[in-house]
Amino acid sequence: MNDWEWGVFVSTFLLGGILGALTGGHLATLFGRRNLLLYNNITFMIGGLLLALGQNSAALCLGRFAVGIGSGVGTVTLPLYIAEISPVSIRGALGSVNQLTIVTGVFAAGAAGVYMSTPNLWRRMFAITMVPAILQALLLPFCVESPRLVHIALIRQSPQLKLDICRWLLGQGFHEEAKSALSKLRGDEAGAGEELTSLLETEAEEDRAVNNARQTTYGAIGDGGPTAAERITTGELFSTRTLLRPLLAAFGLQVAQQFSGINAAIYYSTDILKTAYDSKTAIQLTLLISAINLLSTIGSSLIIEKVGRRTLLLTSEIGMALAASTVVVAMRINLEPQWIVASLMAYVAAFGIGLGGIPW
Repeated sequence: MNDWEWGVFVSTFLLGGILGALTGGHLATLFGRRNLLLYNNITFMIGGLLLALGQNSAALCLGRFAVGIGSGVGTVTLPLYIAEISPVSIRGALGSVNQLTIVTGVFAAGAAGVYMSTPNLWRRMFAITMVPAILQALLLPFCVESPRLVHIALIRQSPQLKLDICRWLLGQGFHEEAKSALSKLRGDEAGAGEELTSLLETEAEEDRAVNNARQTTYGAIGDGGPTAAERITTGELFSTRTLLRPLLAAFGLQVAQQFSGINAAIYYSTDILKTAYDSKTAIQLTLLISAINLLSTIGSSLIIEKVGRRTLLLTSEIGMALAASTVVVAMRINLEPQWIVASLMAYVAAFGIGLGGIPW
């Protein structure tokens, strides 16, 4: 491939990711979190086959696009599933597992590239894409569906249910599937019932907040305005004050993550390092950078509940800004290559401790 074809090959993954991310939320509601993650393995298998067997750049780009779709769906669905099955006390730590799986994959891909990026082995390297998909397809059937999704499905069937009626339904066994899922997750049937009741209370609080906000716009509930149990429109997300602030916070964090430049640093770190080192050394240094990314992500997951999300995010963004500035200065004034390497490592480490996993 020439430089233009390589750029297209890299970008098709991102285009597929956009498509997957835009549709992932709707599909997760339609099929269920666990089921969608299970079906999503098909896109990885198709993409892996095209990458391993494709005979021209178009086939390779199509395979990359398919893998991008699967990754986009996964990045929406997996954090949602983890958050809904996690105990509140360790939800932050478990939430960072999503980013941990990403950086583990990046590190594994880099390690494979050190030994398999040759004319004879590169197709086998791409075929490895199918291995995690096959393992996940075999193991996911043993996982439970999100208890929260089961509850939401029941409430949508009966929008008029109030909190006291929900509690009665819980006692009568109408939430048996949700309770069974929680029991398997927690290993405590009695505790599962209490947690499900807490889930109902949280849902009721959210309903009341949305209804209060909607009354401001539509008048009293029952006067033609939608109820909280009905789906919130895109317009309401941006016009309802109680929803707008968390929406902007979530949106801003994701934008900051994607515009931080981390993708360029990961995808083109080898090319950057080749300006100062030979090809083999550049690949080995890239693998070391990926290892640092992995270690910093693990460290973040261990301290997030103690240090706090805001502190880690601020530390991450300040560290990335300083490291990126150092890279630019080092390249501009032709400092020793070690400055570039050290700055890239610091940049990736700063990303891993905050901006990498917390937005998810």
